[in-house]
Amino acid sequence: MAQSIKKIWVSGAMTNPSLDRRMTVFRRYDPLSTDIRMDDPPLNGILSESQGRYTSGQRLEEAAKPRMAYGRPSHSRIKALPDFFKITGFIVISEAFAEVLRRFEIGEAALSPISLYQSDYVEEIPGIWWLLNFNCRKAAFSPEH
Repeated sequence: MAQSIKKIWVSGAMTNPSLDRRMTVFRRYDPLSTDIRMDDPPLNGILSESQGRYTSGQRLEEAAKPRMAYGRPSHSRIKALPDFFKITGFIVISEAFAEVLRRFEIGEAALSPISLYQSDYVEEIPGIWWLLNFNCRKAAFSPEH
């Protein structure tokens, strides 16, 4: 009988900020782009407020979630990404990691699609990526039992 191989993810994403420093949800000024830029106060304010709410454990509405993240121009080209990492404080996971999470009841947590780009803002990083809004509370402990 064939033995199944079980996999687990081990990640230093929360203790290793190196990837977090290489990417950002804030778009930097790009004179060739017509997209919203870092110097656009409404977008900058929305993302800053969302980041604060996210890191303090509050659920984000769809409109407040970042939809794109970019490599920082000061860093080298991104060749590979782990299955679980942070970008500007937001947790991002791969499709493979999302498939594992979907097998469980994760309370009010939510997965929202996010596109990842190289620092040129044009070349998309391959793969399906999800923003994990996991900072929601789930009652899983009953003190009377």
